[in-house]
Amino acid sequence: MVFIPEVLRDLKTVRGRLIYEINDSSFNFIYEESDFPAGRACICFGDYIQVAIDLRNGQLLGASGLSNDKTWTKTSLIKPKENSPSGLILKEFSDLISGVGYAGEREGRTFESKYYDPESGWLCTGNPNAETVVQFATNCFAALNGNLIDALWLHPENWREINAI
Repeated sequence: MVFIPEVLRDLKTVRGRLIYEINDSSFNFIYEESDFPAGRACICFGDYIQVAIDLRNGQLLGASGLSNDKTWTKTSLIKPKENSPSGLILKEFSDLISGVGYAGEREGRTFESKYYDPESGWLCTGNPNAETVVQFATNCFAALNGNLIDALWLHPENWREINAI
């Protein structure tokens, strides 16, 4: 399934805290909003990093899921300049089923490549060279090439703890 996102400048960025749970080798997005939607599906990128989708409006929510730091390639990254913080929705989401995860592969390409910059704490899963970068949740960014998601850029607030492993 190909997911085509649409940037909405008037849709607020989802607020919360992105944490990397070292003992579980996973990301956890803790939402600030008390009305987190009950009906949601997920797009899975690479080794189980997921972006939740609000089934009421197709909005991309926070990122979470497994990502073993032992599989990350340590390198220097230059995070692409983001366009203004925006909401990001899927153009087509009516066929998604609550509680189901969908592969976020793009035309046969996977998101298995993961690059981590220990100097800045940024993790990029997918293609680190992108035309457009949109923040859809606190410390969660989608890199778009053309009209498809090409990478996720994540910046956990506890990244210095990751470096101490």
